[in-house]
Amino acid sequence: MIIFSFHSCSWNTVEEPIEYSGGVVLSFDDYNINEWQWADSILNKYNWKATFCVSGFDKLSDNEINKLLQLQQKGHEIASHSLKHLNAVEYVSEHGVQKYLEDEILPSIEGLETAGFSIQSFAYPYGSRNEEIDSALLPHFNILRALAWGKKEPSEHYCYYNNSPLVYAFSLDSNYEYSTIDYLLELLQFARDNDRILILYGHKPIETGPDGYNTKINKLEVICEYVADNRMKFLRLMDL
Repeated sequence: MIIFSFHSCSWNTVEEPIEYSGGVVLSFDDYNINEWQWADSILNKYNWKATFCVSGFDKLSDNEINKLLQLQQKGHEIASHSLKHLNAVEYVSEHGVQKYLEDEILPSIEGLETAGFSIQSFAYPYGSRNEEIDSALLPHFNILRALAWGKKEPSEHYCYYNNSPLVYAFSLDSNYEYSTIDYLLELLQFARDNDRILILYGHKPIETGPDGYNTKINKLEVICEYVADNRMKFLRLMDL
């Protein structure tokens, strides 16, 4: 009797890791929570991630807090933007850095963490900071975000991650005439070509409307498309 034995053969395919070059941090300030959730509903097709820097937490409704929790559950970061959005340098000049911590920083952290948020990053209101304030805040945060102003050659701009806990973000808002889609594409290309991380910030995402502290959704879509098409990474401030 001849016995035929059959063995099934299978090949385990190992997916090649995706090679990324460069990344983008998208951050948004204040408390435009309904607009942030709306933007997420449009941009989630790009698997985007963002950092939402919240001020005025003590004034938020339960519904707004729940929407922020939903954003965190989807992988976005919730960060502190102080309690009352005061100018840090002016406040410290008048009241001292310890008073700034007690009035603006610690209540913001406590309120956010009590509500279920993991707070690792801070965005300075108005970008107002100095070394004394940085030193006082760094024991409470891993990353401090200030602002980068003006249009420069991408290679000379300071809106890229610099391996420091203090980073600078370039504005997406329409009230800055130099914040055009074409210039943002230049900044993105430099990040991609040089494996750098571009840091950006805005306020209220909108579809249309007059220029102001707002970012048009089409501008955000152009950025997200570029990141996706060029194998760049979406990062949060906490990832730096």
